[in-house]
Amino acid sequence: MIKIRSHGGTLMRCQWLAAAIAAISLAMVSAKTSSAGVVVAETSTAHGPDGQTYSVDKTIYTQGNKQKVEKQGISAVTDLDKSIIYIIDRNRRVYAEVPLQAPSPAQQGKMPPETIQLSKTGKTRVIADQPCDEYRKVEASKMERVTISACVSTGAPGAEDVSKFERKMAARFSGGDSERYADDKTASLMLDKQSILSFRVPDPSGGQAYRTASLLTETRVNKIQLKPLPPETFKPPKGYSKLSVRPHQTAPPDTPEAPDQTVETAAQDLPIGS
Repeated sequence: MIKIRSHGGTLMRCQWLAAAIAAISLAMVSAKTSSAGVVVAETSTAHGPDGQTYSVDKTIYTQGNKQKVEKQGISAVTDLDKSIIYIIDRNRRVYAEVPLQAPSPAQQGKMPPETIQLSKTGKTRVIADQPCDEYRKVEASKMERVTISACVSTGAPGAEDVSKFERKMAARFSGGDSERYADDKTASLMLDKQSILSFRVPDPSGGQAYRTASLLTETRVNKIQLKPLPPETFKPPKGYSKLSVRPHQTAPPDTPEAPDQTVETAAQDLPIGS
């Protein structure tokens, strides 16, 4: 029992103690939040013109200046502190270290544009239990039509941590344009991105008849978790053999340093960090 005296001495001590406990609790919560990693599980699906469907599950782990992309027995770990990408083959129990470096001027000239302009549709959806705003763009010619859409959340768990990592990684590969990424403080997470390519192909019946074929690709987030990730998450597993990499060899296009060019960034009203 706590007694409250009229002169307020005990009351002041109790208030001070309560304030101290609250401050300690807040510090513990802040420390836990800042050290937590972000785990995003997503599925990429492709529907080809031949009617075949292909699906790949992917898990992305992000914490501080490190990120791991894991799918189909292959992991790619990007360590910005060490400027290294680890390519890990879990089936063969081997890994390779690839230096994290900006592409050469010749390579930059061959790279496709890194931004795609999308416009806000005004519609909202719920994906992985998170509300997101829909964006869309359509381009068409006589022979083909491309529809690109994305659903972006600014309040999803871990959006700030993932966006911060992507900005830092983009700055590493932007050369003289790194300040543009450093100044961008937008925190967002793309929960769904979809592209539909429709094109005309000759009809099997012959003649000058044509039919329309389509290729649909989509990547959708299934689950987002916040939890502390041990350092081993971003290292090659113990017992794996290290492969040698030629000095001029760079990471394959499927690794994090070469982002998916479909819709990783957008500008018009689209708050995406990378």
